[in-house]
Amino acid sequence: MTQDDLDVDLTWETGDQLYLCVVYGGAKQKQTVIVTVDDENSKRATFSITLPEGDYTTFDLYGVYGGGGLSATEGEEHLALLPTAAQSVSSSLDAIQESKAVMLKFAKTGISKASPNLSVNFEHMGSLFRILFKNTGGSTLNNITAAQLAAVSDIPAYPNAGGATYNLIDGTFSGSQGTSLSFAPISSSNVVSGGILAFWAWFPVDKGGGTGADWPALNLTVNPQGGDHTTGSSKAARKATTGKAYYLYATDNGTTLSFAASGDMTIAEGKLADTRDGNLYNTVTIDTQIWMAENLKYLPAVVGQRTGSEDAGHETTHYYYVYGYNDTDVATAKASANYQTYGVLYNNWAATESACPSGWHLPFDMEWTQLTNYLEGEGVAGDKMKETGTTHWPSPNTGATNESGFTALPGGFRGIEGIFDSIGDLGYWWSSSQRYPSNTVWYRELYYYGSGIDRYYIDKDYGFSVRCVRD
Repeated sequence: MTQDDLDVDLTWETGDQLYLCVVYGGAKQKQTVIVTVDDENSKRATFSITLPEGDYTTFDLYGVYGGGGLSATEGEEHLALLPTAAQSVSSSLDAIQESKAVMLKFAKTGISKASPNLSVNFEHMGSLFRILFKNTGGSTLNNITAAQLAAVSDIPAYPNAGGATYNLIDGTFSGSQGTSLSFAPISSSNVVSGGILAFWAWFPVDKGGGTGADWPALNLTVNPQGGDHTTGSSKAARKATTGKAYYLYATDNGTTLSFAASGDMTIAEGKLADTRDGNLYNTVTIDTQIWMAENLKYLPAVVGQRTGSEDAGHETTHYYYVYGYNDTDVATAKASANYQTYGVLYNNWAATESACPSGWHLPFDMEWTQLTNYLEGEGVAGDKMKETGTTHWPSPNTGATNESGFTALPGGFRGIEGIFDSIGDLGYWWSSSQRYPSNTVWYRELYYYGSGIDRYYIDKDYGFSVRCVRD
């Protein structure tokens, strides 16, 4: 899935799987196949099936993409498993895509066994929903873990509570509709003043007739620390159907939650709003590049210093660390002074593949080089990048001017020996560029005792800070 403003475009990708149910001669057989994407049109793909042995002349073919596949119970192979809540809600559209929550289906009956070549058209089984929630108050709204759309009558959608199915033969859902739909961010989120948090979800919905099914008026509830906030007025009743993306906007001034318009979601010049967790970053233009002027704080999960991708069986696992924190509770880690000042330490797998928000990326080695060349070379660029004063760098921090506006801080690192080290003295930042032929990666280091910035390479398992640069 790719998002272009309000449009979400679905295309086939290499490795996409289909779950098929072949109904023949009174029997059912399920198969899993991988599609071959059309090189010229990624909305088209081909797949092959294996016809069951037996004495029959025609068969029916049902297929589904996404969700939990088909039932493993004999005789119920025609039941498609709806996604779980963990699959279908997030604060990131990318996470919804990766979990294969969105479901598509097709049905083709009366196919000749003698000439089974055919084409099928997929239909949507539900729709996407996104709520943008902006903090317009002066204080951070902490520990947000859920949002809910609620009505006084049933909503023509099916909550992804786990265990529910869709009958591919008769086109019916199991389970019942309810009066609410639940959303959740990737992890416990602290929405700073001016920050925006996104709630994404995919729900199976009734298609309805004409322009869709009748949806009742909806209220929104969000749960910051200290108590739920609920809109005082409802979003008006409307029609809704499958295969759409629906957007809602809300603002919260710390005491009052209200529905809003898309124009209320604007961000000040020079700021980056990470809607995955509600953080808001300063940015700076240096030469032709736009950099984050703060260390990244995106923290979808957290582990202690002795857990890492150097461990057997976890070589490419994404790991996130907060200096000095040695447990797994995200909310507690975010409450620490080190998180709030220095951000998160990422192994290179996480830094490269999932850390930066949409529209930004982990800098290549050559992008770091462009930055330091613009600042007159590695020998003097460090002083032009480091925060001035001795609040975070050791005294006397002589020579630091921060004239670039980069505002580098000494966040230390997490080592493969399972230790945190060097906070307050040294800062380390990843690049996404691998050093060939080894499996090491280039990074940059700033230090309190010199004016330069060093370029080294190291194993991907270390935990370093991240600065994203705009695409």
